[in-house]
Amino acid sequence: MTAAVTADTIDVTAPPGRDPAWRRLLRSPAGLIGAVLVLAIVVTALSGIVGLTPHDPVAQHPLDRLLPPSGRYWFGTDQFGRDIFSRCVAGLGN
Repeated sequence: MTAAVTADTIDVTAPPGRDPAWRRLLRSPAGLIGAVLVLAIVVTALSGIVGLTPHDPVAQHPLDRLLPPSGRYWFGTDQFGRDIFSRCVAGLGN
């Protein structure tokens, strides 16, 4: 006796177990979140290379020393009044 194979039982799109790694990664929630975070870091680093920081990362503003995070300074300022977010973005690009 031979078993008849019909087109309903065969998946012709891809061999079993041979899905590309990136497709398996993006199907899992953790893999998708990780991919989005890596993409965000890469985009931020590229914007630092181009110079798209909100403030000059090396400019000192003595009147804006040690400010907490706000709408103007997203990560706050350091002891010299430099914007910490701009310095982080510029550091990613280097």
